[in-house]
Amino acid sequence: MTNELEDKQLGSELLSIELDGLPPTVNHMHMKVRGRVFRTEECQAYQDYVLGALSRLWGSKPPYSGRCELNLIFTASNKKRWDIDNRVKAIQDCLARAGVIKDDTQIDKLVVERVYGKIAKTRLVLREKD
Repeated sequence: MTNELEDKQLGSELLSIELDGLPPTVNHMHMKVRGRVFRTEECQAYQDYVLGALSRLWGSKPPYSGRCELNLIFTASNKKRWDIDNRVKAIQDCLARAGVIKDDTQIDKLVVERVYGKIAKTRLVLREKD
């Protein structure tokens, strides 16, 4: 059986990348110290890695400004419980910070899937929305 995310070609592909590991959950992205909010070291390290990978792939193109759809496949290496939606925000933020899109409000369609495998990874496909 083929994967629904791969079968459904709704718009032209803007970007496709496979990233090592899983993004931090929303609960692990920020911490509060003396009333100020900071990114955690885990979040900063993951975002630095993703920003570098996206920047190398996207290059010096200007940010895409149209409506788009984001497909994510999170491959977990174990069956530990976690909310699938808590990992999406870190990826959306990286797309904007890397200059791939102007803003994550451009994403009209979001498809997220969790699968299991030997190695944790994240598959990201960004497409123009028809």
